[in-house]
Amino acid sequence: MLCDAGAGGLCKESGSFSIDFTRQDAVILNIQRACEAALDMGQHVIRGEKLGVPQSTRDVFGLLAQGDWIDAVLADKLKRMVGFRNIAVHDYLALQLPILISIIETHLDEFLEYSQALLLGDASQPKE
Repeated sequence: MLCDAGAGGLCKESGSFSIDFTRQDAVILNIQRACEAALDMGQHVIRGEKLGVPQSTRDVFGLLAQGDWIDAVLADKLKRMVGFRNIAVHDYLALQLPILISIIETHLDEFLEYSQALLLGDASQPKE
């Protein structure tokens, strides 16, 4: 998963991030990977806890919020992150650099918050 320090370093290093397409691609790819990992973790919980059947990738986070695994605010943030991932995968040319930089600077911790919520939720579940 893309860590905050690593991504921040990519973005701030010598101010050339805006013209370094290789670094931009690396960051985008790692955000995509983080989104996929978040979705996989969520689908695992949904399946195990029988929370429903997501009709879209964004539904994963909605079902987790309905099941009290994550709060609604975090669910909305992660839905937006998946929206970014969808643009990166399906309409790459529509990506906007300011949005990418905003994700790097202010939204990567959402993946950590999500992972922590799932781990804490799992730890509180009765073991059979």
